Amino acid sequence: MAKIRQVHECIAPTIEDIAESYCTLYAIDLPVDVHLIVGGFGSNAYMYYRGKTNLVFALEKLSADPDHLKAIVAHEFGHAVHHVLSERARIDWSSIRWDSPLVWLFQEGAATYFSRQAAGGLRPSVYFSYDEQGSEWLAFAEAHKEEIKAAFAEACRIEASDSIYREWFSILGGVRFSRSRLGYYLGDWFMQEQVARLGERDAVTLWNEPDFEQRVKQWLDRLA
Repeated sequence: MAKIRQVHECIAPTIEDIAESYCTLYAIDLPVDVHLIVGGFGSNAYMYYRGKTNLVFALEKLSADPDHLKAIVAHEFGHAVHHVLSERARIDWSSIRWDSPLVWLFQEGAATYFSRQAAGGLRPSVYFSYDEQGSEWLAFAEAHKEEIKAAFAEACRIEASDSIYREWFSILGGVRFSRSRLGYYLGDWFMQEQVARLGERDAVTLWNEPDFEQRVKQWLDRLA
């Protein structure tokens, strides 16, 4: 309980600081509702949309370290920023296949990209693990990046979406490489390449292009 109280005390000013950073960086308003819960028995944080964007943080699953809180708050708010900037680009939301692993890859890559903009200068692994336990995970991902990418591409061809979500995006997955959420690493890798090639504005609104999924598939099949 002491840890939960500590997280609760620290996360409120962190939320305010990160939201202000994003509003300043991108000259936007962020119409979001934030929910702090205990006993969610699932993810440490997530976003859902019900009339407006809702961000949920499970306090018992979070570290009270200021850097760790910055990273996870910036990631979740990054999803909201991604949606606001996509709205600004007049995205046709009806064209998005929300059950597509390619869309999930893009969403998590964009949120990780944005988190570095609003909470820069943190240890690289913290943007993925939100704690001090991610260095080995990131080192493994970087050392096996092509193998991981090929495995994800294969999964997208032969597996059902729910199976892909669990293995590649859920904290409960990670059977293939004994490490969960490697889809976040692939998404970040994809997004960094798109920003370098297209510039930030066109990269983060790429899912508004009619050939979006084909572009992601081509990237997955391309060797470095």
